[in-house]
Amino acid sequence: MTVGSKITGDQLATMLKDYVKAVNDPDTIPAVKSAWDASVELRCKKILEDMVVKYNTDMTAAIEEACLRGSEMDPMEERSDPENATGTSLMSIHDTVMNNVRNELNKQIRFLGWDKDNQDHSTLLFDLNERMVKRDSQGQENSNIVGGELFRYIQKNRDRSRRYCDKVFKRLLDELKKRLYPIPDGYTKEKLDADMAQLKESYSQQAIGPMKLDVLRERLDSSDMPGFFQMCVQIEELQRDVAKAKKKQEMSDLKLEKQSKELQYLCDESARKETKYKKDLEKVSQNHETALRKQKEEHDNERRRLNGRIQDLEETNHINAAERAKAEKEGAGAAVSAYLQGLAFRGSQIEIQRLSQENKQLRTKLGITQRDLNTQEEELRGARAEANRNAQYAQDLKRRGVVGRLFNWEPN
Repeated sequence: MTVGSKITGDQLATMLKDYVKAVNDPDTIPAVKSAWDASVELRCKKILEDMVVKYNTDMTAAIEEACLRGSEMDPMEERSDPENATGTSLMSIHDTVMNNVRNELNKQIRFLGWDKDNQDHSTLLFDLNERMVKRDSQGQENSNIVGGELFRYIQKNRDRSRRYCDKVFKRLLDELKKRLYPIPDGYTKEKLDADMAQLKESYSQQAIGPMKLDVLRERLDSSDMPGFFQMCVQIEELQRDVAKAKKKQEMSDLKLEKQSKELQYLCDESARKETKYKKDLEKVSQNHETALRKQKEEHDNERRRLNGRIQDLEETNHINAAERAKAEKEGAGAAVSAYLQGLAFRGSQIEIQRLSQENKQLRTKLGITQRDLNTQEEELRGARAEANRNAQYAQDLKRRGVVGRLFNWEPN
């Protein structure tokens, strides 16, 4: 027994019980010291249990104050961030509560008359620490905590952290999926990687507790995420194919438009040529008719002129015959009459020869004119045939243009 020690009622009852037991045992010599040691052991056990209760009470109150949000308990960081020393963590609460428990323990054991150098005092502190924290490698500060009262709070906080981080990741992923449905035009794998990097950044800022990295890794490795990534990649490839098809369609449309313009040009050109041929044909026909009328008029005039000359000659011959008869009647000699008759005959023969020559020339000229008319008629028939061929070609172009639009066929 230590000088200055104070005894409690429980200790006194324990000492009396052990002392009476020793008195009644004939083989045992009653000793007050043995009874005192037994009472101190009982007292230490009671103090240790009280400290455990105080630890749990203070830990629960401090954690609820830091984490309770309405009816829900949020997680907290297991250890304080070195860059943010002011933040509350589970280990900082544990350290504060343990300091208070140790101070209270020191107050309790003073009644036993122990000082800090007492071996029993050190043993009691060791037992207290062992009850609070058990590590997988004793004596190492950073070894894993595997038991003790603190381990229960660590496990509860990790469970809350896992549930909380799952909700955060699911909410962020749902927001990304909603924004990507339907996949925007031009969305590429690079943009998907950027969106996922932003999701991880947002998750790191909003996730709380020691399980945030484990949850992120597990969710990224889950079966849903590769499927989601593969879907985005497939949609990206589909969009590229659609863009290529759209570009190809645009090029086809441009080509078709060019062909349509060329076809329209050919149709217009054919129509223009057809109009020109018609005008030329009308002009040739008019010129032909004019030439025919002119040649006919010339022929009629020439015929009338020749008839007039013939009539004049006949009248001249008649006059000459009358004059010859008169001369004969007046007693001209036979020589004179013969001379005059010969002279008239020679003149008539010369004139007739000249008129015959002119008539021959006129017939030759009429033959040439007839050949020219035949040539012009042949040219007219050729022009009409050319106009018909051009009209048929225009119709073929129109028909082939329609076929080209339907089957994307380029006419030769």
